[in-house]
Amino acid sequence: MYVLFTDTDCDITVEGARKLNYNVISMPYTIDDKDVYPNEDYEVFDGKAYYDILRSGKLPSTSAISEAKYMSYFEPFFQEGKDILYVHFSSAMSMTFQNLEKAIAALKEKYPERNFYRIDTKGISILSLNILYEVSDMYKEGKSAEEIIKWAETEVDKFAVYFFADDLKFFKKSGRVNGITATMGNLIGIRPIIYVDICQRTWR
Repeated sequence: MYVLFTDTDCDITVEGARKLNYNVISMPYTIDDKDVYPNEDYEVFDGKAYYDILRSGKLPSTSAISEAKYMSYFEPFFQEGKDILYVHFSSAMSMTFQNLEKAIAALKEKYPERNFYRIDTKGISILSLNILYEVSDMYKEGKSAEEIIKWAETEVDKFAVYFFADDLKFFKKSGRVNGITATMGNLIGIRPIIYVDICQRTWR
């Protein structure tokens, strides 16, 4: 028997996690000098309040969770004799996965009979969420963790996502667009359409 895990960087809500059978790890962020743990500090995300803060010019920062925090999520299930399949956001995007590796190594020493499986979605946000849906369907169909891992080896790289930005403010803040270009682009109403291709590791 195994259970599903994911994290809040995959854009899953509390209600969505219940429907899809996921346990959720809260990835913290700091905004307006306040540390926030999604799904722990609140169950319903107030999108308007959050984006109003961004529009005011403040940007969030993120931080890694500790080895002990990971263990607090996983160990109760290992104690119950259950394996874990963790479907997570891109490991290339955060140092938090170093702590994950340490936590799993420690838990494997304590529970050598237990298995820990991982699927790296190689993305974040809505792109990762689409993969969560697929994995959940297979889980509900009774597929084994090994079967889902096998599926992920070929299918994850086929996912892609398009989205657009309604202005160039944050492109300027990140240094991707210079000040003059951002100002002129906003004046004439440029709305960049961005394409994320996992297989080619490209943003266009």
